[in-house]
Amino acid sequence: SLNATVYDLTGCLLTSSEGMQCDLVQQVADSYLGSVSLYPGVLFGLSKDLQNPNDKTDFVRFLWSFLATRAGGLSEQEISDQAATCDFPSGKLKCAGEGDVCARWRSKTKGKGDSGSSKNGRCVSAQMQYVPAWSQHLLHDPKTNAWRINGTASTVADDIWTESNWNYGTPSAVIRVTETHAYGVVLFLSGLILTGACFWGVKRARQHIEKQMKQW
Repeated sequence: SLNATVYDLTGCLLTSSEGMQCDLVQQVADSYLGSVSLYPGVLFGLSKDLQNPNDKTDFVRFLWSFLATRAGGLSEQEISDQAATCDFPSGKLKCAGEGDVCARWRSKTKGKGDSGSSKNGRCVSAQMQYVPAWSQHLLHDPKTNAWRINGTASTVADDIWTESNWNYGTPSAVIRVTETHAYGVVLFLSGLILTGACFWGVKRARQHIEKQMKQW
């Protein structure tokens, strides 16, 4: 039932006693994590295939497989017994049916493909996709793997923030430009030269003063 599913999800995602090791998560995901981190993570760059599950986190893969296996309305036993097997997340055995996707599946009872087979997925009818969610004001350059602001802040609404009740300016981002390694080396050497010049100047000044005092 819906209430039981919500209760199970709450225990898996909002408590640290079971966390990602709960039965609901382990049925559709492979994870050694404990409690779920509420930190969204850092997106360093974009893969060529946005639907590739290999570069996603355990939590994201769980959500994808959980929704995919529930979209067709099949029971757990029907998925185990009737759904075609496939290799998840990637492998030679693909889903042949139109509109089918390969979702991770670990049967509670032995079904088709569960007796020592490496086919750890099931083909289910679902229109599941990974949809990237970042600011519309950002662009990613695949050649340099760098992010930059596209200059549309004054003309394009940033939909990712408009769904929240945050105050204007929250969340905010601070961009810090770092210098190159060569600049750091030059700055370090300049400091050494300046320090050496100061010591040499002090030494010369002391010698001059001592010489003048001897003449008196």
